[in-house]
Amino acid sequence: MCPRESQDQSIKARKHELFEDEKQGPQRGSLKAFSEYLEETPAAPLSGSDKAVLGAVGTLVLFLFLAAISAMIQGPGTPWPSAISRTASLGSPPR
Repeated sequence: MCPRESQDQSIKARKHELFEDEKQGPQRGSLKAFSEYLEETPAAPLSGSDKAVLGAVGTLVLFLFLAAISAMIQGPGTPWPSAISRTASLGSPPR
């Protein structure tokens, strides 16, 4: 047998080992309905500290979102109000 044929047989055998099991897939009987998972999973409410952390992160995300919306509304050429008040208090720039 030439090396080419033995290599082909080796490749086919390896392919069979790797991919034949995947073709069969999971058995239909092993799948559970979603309601069964709900019945088996106990309810575990969040602790107070978990709720506080989620609330703080949510508030931070809300402020960042509002800042992004505000920046979009003002446009790229419009300075922020704090920059306008600093410029006005300094007077006109020297020439």
